[in-house]
Amino acid sequence: MSDKTKNLRPFPKGVSGNPRGAALHNQDVKLVRRLTRAELAEVGTFILENDIEKIRELANTKVGAPALRVWIARLVVASMNKGNPAPFTAIMDRIVGKAKEHIHISGEAPVDNYTEEQKANMARAYLTYYESKKLKDVT
Repeated sequence: MSDKTKNLRPFPKGVSGNPRGAALHNQDVKLVRRLTRAELAEVGTFILENDIEKIRELANTKVGAPALRVWIARLVVASMNKGNPAPFTAIMDRIVGKAKEHIHISGEAPVDNYTEEQKANMARAYLTYYESKKLKDVT
């Protein structure tokens, strides 16, 4: 046994190696993910069509407003006050959908533009390269 492992013991059966569990995730984000599309559309429309003062006013409402609207308004205001966009982003992703990322790749022309001879030469060059890497890894 080496010095590094002499004091190590396996965990007893039925006992976790991570007793505290995984890191806690933002509970507000988890709740937003459970909301239905109709609920979010209703609240999202309110958030998108009103200014921050109306949203703050709704967040401070004690009675008379739907609980979901008040809760999400509070979530949005708290998110802005803390400078933490995660809850707001989760709400907007559920309402509007995630923004698509466009990736532009430049370089060689697509393989369809090559002649059959050029394609065969590229395949041979790739196989030669692959075989040389494989031999180096083995030796």
